[in-house]
Amino acid sequence: QAAGGSERRRVLLTAGGFTLAALLTLYAAWPYLWGDPAGRFLTALGWMAQQPEPALTLFRGVWMPSTAVPPDYIPTWLSISTPPLILLLGLVGMAVAVGRGGGRPAAIFRNTPLRFLFLLLAGFLLPLLAAIALEANLYNGWRHFYFSYAPFGLLAALGLHWLAVALGRQRRLKAGMYGLAGVGLGLIALQMAQMHPQQQAYFNFLVDRTTPEYLRTRYDIDYWRLAGRQVLEHLLNRHPGETVYVMGGQPWPLAAEILPAAARQRLIFNSPTVDPDYMLADAANAAVSRIYSYRVYDNTLLSVNGVDTDGMDAAAADYYRQAYQTAVAGEPIIQTDYAVYRNGRALTFIRGNCPPGDLAGRFSVKVHRAGPADRPADWIDLADFQTLSGYGVRLGDKCLAALTLPDYPIAHILAGQYYADTAGRERLIWEESYSAAIPGLGKQVVSLLDDAAGPAVDAYFDLYRQGKVLVYYRDPCAPADTWPKFFLHIVPANPADLLATRRPHGFVNLDFDFTRRGWHAAGQCLAVIPLPDYPIAAIHTGQFVPGAGNVWAAELTAGP
Repeated sequence: QAAGGSERRRVLLTAGGFTLAALLTLYAAWPYLWGDPAGRFLTALGWMAQQPEPALTLFRGVWMPSTAVPPDYIPTWLSISTPPLILLLGLVGMAVAVGRGGGRPAAIFRNTPLRFLFLLLAGFLLPLLAAIALEANLYNGWRHFYFSYAPFGLLAALGLHWLAVALGRQRRLKAGMYGLAGVGLGLIALQMAQMHPQQQAYFNFLVDRTTPEYLRTRYDIDYWRLAGRQVLEHLLNRHPGETVYVMGGQPWPLAAEILPAAARQRLIFNSPTVDPDYMLADAANAAVSRIYSYRVYDNTLLSVNGVDTDGMDAAAADYYRQAYQTAVAGEPIIQTDYAVYRNGRALTFIRGNCPPGDLAGRFSVKVHRAGPADRPADWIDLADFQTLSGYGVRLGDKCLAALTLPDYPIAHILAGQYYADTAGRERLIWEESYSAAIPGLGKQVVSLLDDAAGPAVDAYFDLYRQGKVLVYYRDPCAPADTWPKFFLHIVPANPADLLATRRPHGFVNLDFDFTRRGWHAAGQCLAVIPLPDYPIAAIHTGQFVPGAGNVWAAELTAGP
């Protein structure tokens, strides 16, 4: 009994020392925790469980929000992307660990090998079970849990060892087993070499690896676009000695940086004046003219599939002809440089006599949902400063693009086109809104401000204070009126309401860009900015150009 108690104390001391060392290492390597170790750790855990920015992930052929993946998301990914030999031996190792420790958990404190098995099981299973229980935000396969592969690999080694022990003195069978394991590991290494540099696209026999496009249309594969260099090399080889105009964001320009200088100079990205020869897009997009989709499939090969600029795929041509005919049969909801048509969930842009390079313009499409809590500031971006090339084509002298609207009720649609100046800032070309309930921005402004006797401040933008919101309004308003950045500094009545980092400044900084927070329609501009809940002593606001000073400034004094 005394010996058992001594062993238990030794185990507890060892576990305590290990835990302390692990915590010290964690906090030393995670500066975010230093300000509030316990609170920020819980914040990080909660953020992992309920990350506020969901993404879309492709799983079993369905695009779904990363916050709503099924409980078997991680187990399925682990099962289909792990080599069968490792998967089988890992399952054997897990069964051995459960079998040895399941009936005598108290022995974990006395038996060192059993304790090691328990730690392996815990290191592999607990993170996965926590993610499932917390309904964590998961996407791009199981990349968030690759660290759990190490204990699983050790369990696989344990499984191999247990099989060898089970064979006892059967030397030939044991030698055959080790030989098969060696051959299996060698085949894994050979397949990795064959797949290089796209070995991240590996799937095992549990999924269909032979049907073209099966994997690409059912699972995220090259979500970091690591095939970018090969795609660009293929484009350049299709046009030897020519300049190739390409439309696409990061990481395509980064991929070009690792090409030879002569090849890199023949690639022009995102020209503001020349329509692109190719639009680089994820292969999940429809194959249309000038869209060049890269595809990683068949488990080992990078395959590229594009459409020449001289023609259009017949199915894609029929789709866009039908979209055009359906749209022009109705009346546009917005009429500016582009006529914007809405037919159910289809939103179609059409421009006649479309000038060269217009498809390279940057567009924004925003909506906000119908409902009693809606405010004009609550926009949901559908195409936030994306090029129209990603959604449309040139048909003769016309430019046409089609977007799909969400399936929930929509109160307002805001669409616009922008260009980037030499400093990279977005400049408005046109922007218009459409209200499903009240056509035109003017009536919406009246509805929003009908209780106000007049603006609190009559400035370049009229300022209205409506409860816990500050309204910026200008009529008439030109696109150039909205591009200088807006500054908004809130001085609390009680300095204790300031965060410690803001107390030296004496105010809260709520600066914003109009293109992100406001709307422009019928020659009017409107932005609605929520204010903090605490009592406010003063509000300083206006517009400024960085490095050049204020365009205008105004102050609103004390209020609740």
